[in-house]
Amino acid sequence: MKNTAREEDSLMAQSRSKNASRNIFFGLLNKIVTIIFPFIVRTVIIYTLGNEYVGLSSLFTSLLHVLNLSELGFRSAIVYAMYKPIAEKNSSKVNSLLNEFKVVYRIVGCVVLFAGFIMSFFLDRLVKGDCPPDVNLYILFWIYLFNTAISYFLFAYKSSLLMANQRRDIISTVEMVLSIIEYTIQIVLLVLLKNYYAYIIIVPIYTMANNIICAIEAKKICPNYIPDGRLSKDERKDLYSRTGAVLGHKIGATVINSADSIVISAFLGLSILGIYSNYYYIMSAVISIFTVVYTSVVPSIGNSIVTESKEKNYELFLKLNFVSAWLVGFCACCFMCLYQPFMKVWVGEKRMLSLTVVVWMVIYFYTWQIRAMGLHFKDAAGMWKQDFWKPYIGAVINVVTNIILVQKIGLIGALISTIIIFVFIYYPWETKVLFSELFKCSCRKYITDNLIYLVVTCFVTAICYFLCSIIGIGKPLFQLIVDIVICCVLFNVIFFIIFMKSKYIEEVKLMAFKAIGKK
Repeated sequence: MKNTAREEDSLMAQSRSKNASRNIFFGLLNKIVTIIFPFIVRTVIIYTLGNEYVGLSSLFTSLLHVLNLSELGFRSAIVYAMYKPIAEKNSSKVNSLLNEFKVVYRIVGCVVLFAGFIMSFFLDRLVKGDCPPDVNLYILFWIYLFNTAISYFLFAYKSSLLMANQRRDIISTVEMVLSIIEYTIQIVLLVLLKNYYAYIIIVPIYTMANNIICAIEAKKICPNYIPDGRLSKDERKDLYSRTGAVLGHKIGATVINSADSIVISAFLGLSILGIYSNYYYIMSAVISIFTVVYTSVVPSIGNSIVTESKEKNYELFLKLNFVSAWLVGFCACCFMCLYQPFMKVWVGEKRMLSLTVVVWMVIYFYTWQIRAMGLHFKDAAGMWKQDFWKPYIGAVINVVTNIILVQKIGLIGALISTIIIFVFIYYPWETKVLFSELFKCSCRKYITDNLIYLVVTCFVTAICYFLCSIIGIGKPLFQLIVDIVICCVLFNVIFFIIFMKSKYIEEVKLMAFKAIGKK
């Protein structure tokens, strides 16, 4: 009996490992597709239609991100609640959760439609100047709104079964294949018709196809699970309390990410928003890759928090924070040195921001991402209630300062308003919670380390930028290639030399060898 149990445990462990590897592989493939193809589509829009259309896309995406707050992170709570009953083969409990998800999503869909209807009355106030002459702002908005709402009515709840059964690879594969088809059709239509309606009408078609195919796949893998039955009063209370714990953080993140685009459109216009969104797209693509890397580390962090002492977790945190600071510093250096040469090659000098704005964007990126490791430790420990009011206070201050500063100093004001939130509200609040609740020790070393990383990053970035500036090559593409080599080689070599005596260097080497399978 003991041997049988051990064999079952071994098989389960192998299955989890296989599912995790499969999820990461297809997740990365999907991520590559969702970075490269939208980049191509954006390029085609810029050269066939103009910056204003890119600005329209950014505005509507930001508006509908705000509307999607009504989902409240309910999917995550449902998926988490399904793990245990699926493992125990408790079909009735899974069916009840699925039914709850279905009902809630129908309600959310109605809320999104109603909120969108109300928002449509204020659309003209969110766009400074005239819209492109060949599009109707309200028709476009309703197409975007329909695309957002249709998921809630069209089997979106069934994808939770695939997630709970550790088959995110199926979702990633479906999204990847359909995305390639979607983007290819959009590119062809833009080139042949040069019509924004033809481009945008493909988006809800993709959404409907994605939901239907994922629902079919879910039924194949989980034929016994159907939305049926009701949760008990205590079960519903537990489910909604878990949802409420992450609500504030979802609101904070959404407002921070969406407010800039909405305010820029309202006070500076679609053309400026379109140019800004090109820069932001590159930054968000880099951050999305960071997210894939960090997400793969979080389960190990969670396991360490549960099984190891506070001292070991503290050392692990400092080590991972060093790695994170190196990566963030390197990317900040690349943005500083490569943003303008890349934009010159990609969209041309007429569609470039000033160097001053670029500097503030680099600061924006650094102050955002240097907090990442602390956030992931906090999330792995389930510490959402300890800084409950942080996202609400941050969101309100961000919106107010955004509106004031954009009117006073233009585009830079949108960046400065968010940097203020990151540096003076989020970073100290998160640090205090992390060290007082999880590590239960002083945060002095952590703050000192981060200040050292900041100074070193600024120093090395200045050297790289100086070298890139004095090495002048006539052709922009060749200049970009040379600048890339300078940043990749020089930054990492100098950073390594400066910290070569640090105890973290050897540990980072061991982590790297383990990651690539060396002993």
